[in-house]
Amino acid sequence: QQNHHKLPDTLLDQPKINGLRAYIVWVDEIVGEGVFGSVVSRAKAISKEGNEYIVPHITKRFTKDMFTNNEIYDGELYVPNESLNMIKSRVPMQLASGTITQPSLPVLPVQFWCFDLAVEDIPQLERLQRLHTIASNANWDFYNSNLSLYDTIYGSIVFTNYKIIDKRNAIECATLNISKGFEGSIVRATDAPYGFGKRVSYAQKIKFKQDKEFKIIDVIPKPNESETGMFVLLNDINVETFKCNHIDSYK
Repeated sequence: QQNHHKLPDTLLDQPKINGLRAYIVWVDEIVGEGVFGSVVSRAKAISKEGNEYIVPHITKRFTKDMFTNNEIYDGELYVPNESLNMIKSRVPMQLASGTITQPSLPVLPVQFWCFDLAVEDIPQLERLQRLHTIASNANWDFYNSNLSLYDTIYGSIVFTNYKIIDKRNAIECATLNISKGFEGSIVRATDAPYGFGKRVSYAQKIKFKQDKEFKIIDVIPKPNESETGMFVLLNDINVETFKCNHIDSYK
């Protein structure tokens, strides 16, 4: 649970999704060279680092008229009830070198859960209302809190709908979202601007901490930070392993 005392009394609540953060943008690219080159316009899914996710079953559902105001669609590549590592193993990515990573699992189940529009000078509630209209016109699926991840099948794009709540009910809403299979809640001020590239006090996560013991089987260097170690831990319910930056020492 995170401190949200700086937030106003009226908030927007959305479920906290544990997927791959992705932005859908419209680009004009030159394909070919010299006199053989031509401009190709298309929607593109990019990571926070600017690499392209190769998910044509998602990007082909975006059309140019959905970007008339230079919209950027903010969301996560997600598969309900799957771990983040499993989702990563489904999504091909084109690296800066041009190399495309090869997934070990099929990409088709991956969905784009869209929860915001990255546009300047438009408050949060207005952005979500605009996104609601776009999603309705484009026949996206909608997630509402009366539905469950465990009994609902969606198409390739899902609008992560919102609720207007009282801050005093934020913990209750987060608990409901967890019961539906999510990590918790994201709560935002209704008048908040979009936070480009930064963490902001008017958009906060509400999650609940859980403690558990796992067997440490290795210590490895942290990627891009070789002087820092990462623990390799054994899952307690199967033979899979996972990595962790920090553990509490047992006394």
